[in-house]
Amino acid sequence: MKKTILIIGGILLIIVVAILAYVIASKDTTPQRVTETVTSLPAPSIIPSQEKPSAPEITDATSVSHTQLNVRWDYTGPRALFSVARREGTGEFTVLQQDMSDRLYVDTNVVCGLTYTYYIEAYNSSGSAFSDEASATVLACPNATHITQEMQERYENKEMTPPQKILPLSQGSDAFLRVFDIAVSQEGFSQDELVIPHGDSIQMNVTSNQKQPFDITAQGYFSKATILNGSGSISIDTPSRGIYTFSCETPCPALGKNLTIIVL
Repeated sequence: MKKTILIIGGILLIIVVAILAYVIASKDTTPQRVTETVTSLPAPSIIPSQEKPSAPEITDATSVSHTQLNVRWDYTGPRALFSVARREGTGEFTVLQQDMSDRLYVDTNVVCGLTYTYYIEAYNSSGSAFSDEASATVLACPNATHITQEMQERYENKEMTPPQKILPLSQGSDAFLRVFDIAVSQEGFSQDELVIPHGDSIQMNVTSNQKQPFDITAQGYFSKATILNGSGSISIDTPSRGIYTFSCETPCPALGKNLTIIVL
């Protein structure tokens, strides 16, 4: 009887040891990427490889408009995915996108006139490697007074102008279309200042008692918007941060009086 118990105990011990060995062997030993200088994103995908990646090489960082920077890089190492990190000015680096297979990143979340610095990380199951940093300056703001640090501090406590209507730009979007009703008369614009957050779009529904057509310009943001028969609509899609001055041209009843839009 004792012999039987010992045999069963030995079998159970062997089973327990086998289970523990399987659990230990199954643990994820994937190397962790360096993240001290970047903002964490969800865990990246990992491509299996016996070789550690080589360092990517940024070949081009160029502003193609006042709202877009393009970053391109070359890579000649073993299979890997890429992440793109960026900093504004001398700030901290933030990961913008990861698990990329393409070698082009189009950055549209930029502010005209500012300088951004990028680096690329290549990573797989054997490790990671980083490119050198590359900087580019977004083209100058074409139609607005650029928001300086002094202006930002001056306006930072300013309340956003409540619109007559606010609509999401798309389903699930964090950006909105802000609709304002603006009357134009001899006293000027019914509102002399609108303050909106960067990332939102604007629609101004303009009305006037004057039936004769007149034009509204915005420092060249658009050449002109003509108001016909006393009413018209002006739309501005996601303007860059800045201060925009709208004015009327003859025979506008508000000649000499302007509307300022501040995008923070």
